[in-house]
Amino acid sequence: ALEGRERTLGSEHPDTLRGVSNLGNLLKAKGENEGAEVRCRRALEGIERTLGSEHPDTLQGVNNLGGLLKAKGDYEGAADLLRDWGGRSLRARDKIRYNLACFECLRGNLNEAQQLLTEHLTLYPKVKKKALADPDLAVIRAFIEALLD
Repeated sequence: ALEGRERTLGSEHPDTLRGVSNLGNLLKAKGENEGAEVRCRRALEGIERTLGSEHPDTLQGVNNLGGLLKAKGDYEGAADLLRDWGGRSLRARDKIRYNLACFECLRGNLNEAQQLLTEHLTLYPKVKKKALADPDLAVIRAFIEALLD
């Protein structure tokens, strides 16, 4: 399907790039992280070029790549990626803040994770239930329970 999209739409068409991203996600699910990373990076770079840095597909690509780096055990790379993107605009920061909090928690930067979660849960209080069940945030569960009570 991806080869057909590349032939008919071109390699930079958003539908082609979504296919590249989907293939990256499939490879990640199969544990083929190196191949997945190549596809996720290609998709993210192309989507940013064609749709812009604040487009929802671009920001989803950032989160996808961050999740892949996390799966590889590269918490620092994942946090750095999201921190870079979060610094580009308020919209980008809003879309990646929760995942960045998770990565900072996994890196042991608990104060930073707590700050990010406070910001996020203030804007999205319904996410508190998800945060309480998230294994990435387990070490700050008591902090999360105390938020917004």
